[in-house]
Amino acid sequence: MIYRDLQYFIDRLGEMSDLVRITESVSPSLEIAEFTSRLTGQRGPAAIFENVEGSPIPVLTNLFGSIERTAMVLGMHDINSFTVDAVRLFEGDHKGAHQLLSGQSQVHVPDPDNVPCQETVLLGSEADLSILPVTKSWPGDAGPALTLPVVFTRDIETGSRNAGLYRMQVLDSKTTCMHWYPGSGGDRHFQKSREAGSSLECAVALGPEPVMTWAAAVPLPVDVDEVLFASCLQKKNICMAKCITVDIEVPAASQIVIEGYVDPEEKRLEGPFGTHAGYYSPAADFPVFHVSCITMRKDAVYPATVVGPPPQEDCYMAKAMERLVLQSLKRAIPSVVDINRPLEAIFQGVLFVSIDKSYAGQGRDVVEQIWGFPPLNRCMLIYVFDRQVDIQDMSQVMWRIGTHLEPVRDTVFGEIASPGGLAASCTRMGIDCTRKLPGEVSCPAFSDVMKRDPAVTKRMDRLWEKVGPGQKPETFRET
Repeated sequence: MIYRDLQYFIDRLGEMSDLVRITESVSPSLEIAEFTSRLTGQRGPAAIFENVEGSPIPVLTNLFGSIERTAMVLGMHDINSFTVDAVRLFEGDHKGAHQLLSGQSQVHVPDPDNVPCQETVLLGSEADLSILPVTKSWPGDAGPALTLPVVFTRDIETGSRNAGLYRMQVLDSKTTCMHWYPGSGGDRHFQKSREAGSSLECAVALGPEPVMTWAAAVPLPVDVDEVLFASCLQKKNICMAKCITVDIEVPAASQIVIEGYVDPEEKRLEGPFGTHAGYYSPAADFPVFHVSCITMRKDAVYPATVVGPPPQEDCYMAKAMERLVLQSLKRAIPSVVDINRPLEAIFQGVLFVSIDKSYAGQGRDVVEQIWGFPPLNRCMLIYVFDRQVDIQDMSQVMWRIGTHLEPVRDTVFGEIASPGGLAASCTRMGIDCTRKLPGEVSCPAFSDVMKRDPAVTKRMDRLWEKVGPGQKPETFRET
């Protein structure tokens, strides 16, 4: 079941005892982030802070802070259940999604005068960011920042839409920085506007349908609309509404919407901010977003997350993306059985892959193929294993690395362009940890994998049920 409205999702979590409400007074500066990190570290419930200093609006955190809740957001029993239509749309094939949604790319609210996210409208001097309980996560952060803003923009030439998650440091009551990273959809739209010498209109949706927030974080092909993708996931169009001061549409069910524009030339210093790596990012100049209007629901909640060393809730969002990527990767490389991007490696630098190996050198071939597969081509370390290895089990992974690896023979190196243009390239490495076949080794190849005798295993299963740990000891006799 998809929870098409964040409020409904919150109510459902409460019914499941998977939500904690904190009524004690807390500060949005550091305190909410500290409490949330403790919850996430224990795979605890989502949290609503109902008494936030300086704002009447409650703060929602840890929404995606477990695999189970992330699966609920996506309407799945588990995160391995992406539909074929969703996988194809992720690959850039729109046909199945449009058929699923009866040919409609989007729908609009039936009554433009009754839009949930516009129950309260603040214009002029009333459109003041200080009314929002914007959080600060780490002592060394440059200031408070919006951490779950779904930023909607349009291409000034084609009219195509983009929705992405970009950090927005609050500078004052009317402006924020817009942390568009190079090559992102928002940055592409901004660069076109900048070249044309015009401002870029933006609308920032806080707390739309939870599936929309997740979809905005997925690295989709350039020509795939995130709203269409989210609608495909929930098998129903997301209802959109026109903004008041900008020519942009946002999910009508959003909790809060901030409308405005980004100046083509103005930049301000943004950062430093805490990162996944456990260090602060350096300060740098970024474009500036100017607020023209704030709208919200009367019962709005403000969604926030914490960016920092794992585990944080973005780890579980990334695990769901991993499962989507797996389905696509299997279509591209049929020998792939499973993948694992371990949370400890901040879900991007390291990749474990298991394959159904059928010929000598296949492990190295798969490394090269993955480096040509866009969703995974930035992985710096790829380890390839046989299908018999459960790559979700680190004990099995380390056992195979320790027993099946000869560093010089089994390692392949490559280069990749450094993100952000900081350097011409950086090194990446693939490691073949598969069992070697004749022709791959100068010494004798490995024998067959050791297995227990099935008849003995069956008899010992019966013995274990009687006298194994936790069982009541009693004499065992063969029957």
